Amino acid sequence: YQQSTMRDAIVAGLTLNIFNKHCDRVRMANIAQTINVLQAVILTDGEEMILTPTYHIFKMYKSHSENTLLGSFITTDYLEESKETPVLTESASINDEGHIVSTISNASLTEAKEIKCQIADFTVSSVEAEILTNDVRAHNTFSDKNVVFTKSFEDFTLTDDGFIAKIPPCSVVKFIVK
Repeated sequence: YQQSTMRDAIVAGLTLNIFNKHCDRVRMANIAQTINVLQAVILTDGEEMILTPTYHIFKMYKSHSENTLLGSFITTDYLEESKETPVLTESASINDEGHIVSTISNASLTEAKEIKCQIADFTVSSVEAEILTNDVRAHNTFSDKNVVFTKSFEDFTLTDDGFIAKIPPCSVVKFIVK
């Protein structure tokens, strides 16, 4: 197998945002293999098991499953190294309960980015969020299984029509807007 790092998690988040935004053409997408392979979600060693950063991304993004895609966009710059990769990517969907799920990835390794989320024709009563972030090389090991994990994210402020948030570098944040 190959170790999965936060870099892999960021790439997975960026890719899943693209797939979600093109769900009219991408009907299904999945990892070809899941355990002890490249970009695995789980690594095992005998009886032991660890969850990789990619696992946590897939767990975050399953909140989009069976939802309806919402039209959304984000204004962002591009990574200096590639000139073609956006620093921020996002996708948004709404579930049967009327809750909006928004996932935002920040591919910058050094800069936090402030976003202002404005939601048309929607009254925001509350927002919950979780984040996956760490150093780009960070990964879980059999001796330390909780180096990379999701945690509650609270660096946002509600506004009349949405919220303002500061997205840390090398992170993926999932918002649930009610």
